[in-house]
Parts: sequence; structure tokens; C-alpha cells
Amino acid sequence: MRSVKMVDIIAKSFNRTGLILFQPFSVKKWIILLFIAFLAGSLFNFNGGSNYPGVNSGKSTIQEDTVSGDAVTKPPESKLAEKEAVASKAEIFSEAVEAIAESKVISYWAWLVAAGILLVIPLIILITWLRARFLFIWYNAIVNNAAIIVEPFGRFKVLGNSLFKLFLIIIGLGVLTLGISLSWGYLSALSSGVFEEGFNWSISSVFNMWLMPALILIASLVLLGIFNFFVEHFVVPIMAIDQDKFPAAGVKFWAIFKGNIKDFILCILLFIGLGIAGTIALFIVGIAMLITLLLIAAILFGIPFLIFFVLLKLKVVFFILAGLAGIPFVLMAFLILAMVSLPVSVFFRSFSLYFLSSLNCGYTPLALESPATPE
Repeated sequence: MRSVKMVDIIAKSFNRTGLILFQPFSVKKWIILLFIAFLAGSLFNFNGGSNYPGVNSGKSTIQEDTVSGDAVTKPPESKLAEKEAVASKAEIFSEAVEAIAESKVISYWAWLVAAGILLVIPLIILITWLRARFLFIWYNAIVNNAAIIVEPFGRFKVLGNSLFKLFLIIIGLGVLTLGISLSWGYLSALSSGVFEEGFNWSISSVFNMWLMPALILIASLVLLGIFNFFVEHFVVPIMAIDQDKFPAAGVKFWAIFKGNIKDFILCILLFIGLGIAGTIALFIVGIAMLITLLLIAAILFGIPFLIFFVLLKLKVVFFILAGLAGIPFVLMAFLILAMVSLPVSVFFRSFSLYFLSSLNCGYTPLALESPATPE
């Protein structure tokens, strides 16, 4: 049972955000926290016709071969017609495969897909491993008001590796669900005759083929997302406080969840509502920042353009100056726009930690009884 109202938790989260980011304000601290939140994944972001080449040409060739001179053969009997139809389709498919093979389309795509897999899989594993470790660093940054990386990176090695294994399982389940849904959708389309010539598309046919696979995929991804939310916001603090690996910390969280189901449902609904409000606020602030940056760019590049490009006709000089000033300006603009979302990220992380402290479950990552003070 909560000891503090949600309104108080929201107010404390706002105060904590102001403490961490503005008391005192430090650009260096903002950049470090932005880097930590980014790697932790906590930065707010709250046909008709045939499909085979050469089929139509193959069909016309077969039709021409059935004509002998000026005479056309008489219609065969039904069984013979079925056999010839099957043989005709086999020839069409064979010719299509040969045409694709000769054009080396399959070969190129096979190599491209293989290269993509070889590049993407290690990258996903690396990002997942970094996220598992930086979730603890992000937790440490909010709880201790400390913009540091190296020390907690080593301190949370064992816990981070444990969380990394869990994330690999989650990714595997997500990929499996995606594969099952896509396979189901493909088989449904195949049985409905989508790949046959003259298939008539309609809303009902689309629903019949893909409604269930889509619903299963969406439901599975939502469940995995909720599970990931609980792990990131509640299991990670339990792991950090008790120094427990995931299985043990997960069991402890489950016991807390069962005793506070209504509160957790309210927490999720507030996250959604506050997330929508945060998205709108970020959009407004982002547009304002973008307009400001565009005005600065107009001054920064407009004046040299008028002097060197228009008046002095020194186009080469202008392009050199634009290149030297443009790259740092673009990088700085990207950094500034990204930093706009940092207060929202700090607020939501503080909110979940205060919420956990309010449940009287033995875990108080952020104290409720007194205002937060710098460490």
C-alpha cells in the first residue's frame, strides 16, 4: 500500500529533476547524463499479377509452342488437360527460376541479406550488452545525483551481465513472435491465392488473412514491452540494492507486484498520460529550439554568403568557411535538440524510483520523508 499520493510523487519527481539538472546547472553534467540515458535506452523517444520475373514471357512462349503451323489441336480430355496444366505450371515456374538465377538476383540478395545479418547481429548484441550495464549506471546517476560512468560501470559488472542474458531472451522471444506472425501471414496469403494472377483485393480478404497474425504480434510485443518496463524501472533497483542477479530479483519484484497490483496499474496509466504530455511538451520546445537554431544558422552562414559568395565572388572561400563552420554547428544543433529530452528522462526515472519507495515494500531508492539534497 502506498504511503504517498501520486500527486506528491509527481511533485517530488519534478523537484528531483530540478535538483539534478539545474542545482547547479552544468553543461558537462548534462552531456554525461545524456550519454548515460542514451546508452541505457532511457532517453525519451516516448498487387495483381504474378510476383515472379519472366512468368508472363514464359507463358507466351508456351502458348506459342502449343500452336503447330496453322492448325490448332483439339481440346484434350479432362484428365489429360489437368496433367498438361500441371506440366505447364511446372514449366512456367522452372523458367522463372532459371530467369532469376541467370540474372543473379537471388545471388545478390542472398549475399546482401547474409552481410546484413553478419553486421546487424553483433551490433544488436553490443547495444544490448551496453544497455544492460548502463541501466545500472543510469540508476546510480539518479539516486546519487552523480554524473559518473567508469566507477559504476565496473561495480555493476556482474548484475549487468545477468540483465544482459535476460535481454537476449527477450529479444529472442520477440524475434520468434515476429517470425511466427510473418509465417502465419504468409501461409494465410498463400492459401487465399494472393500470389495467383487475378486475385481480387478487398478489406474483408485482408482482415481474413492478416487480422489474427497482426493481433498476436501486437499483443506479444505489448506484453514484452510491459515486461521490459517493469524490469527497467523496478527490477533493476531491486538488483542494485540487494546485489541480486535477475532470477532472485525477479522473484522479489513479483511478490511486490502481487501485493500492489492496483498501484502498479495506476503507475502504468500515469506513465502513459504523462508520456503523452511529455511528448507534446517536447514537440513544442523542440520546434522552438529548431526555429532558434535556424535563425542562428541564417546569421552564421548568411553574412559570409553575402560577403564572399555574392559581393566578392569568392565562392571557394565561402564553401571552405561553410564547411569548417557547418560541421561543428550541425553537431552542436543535434546535441542541443537531444538535450531537450533529458529533463523528461530524469523525471520519469525519478518517478518510478519514488513510486517504489512509496510501496512500503522494504525498498527506498529515493527517500520520501525529506526533500532531496545534493550528494
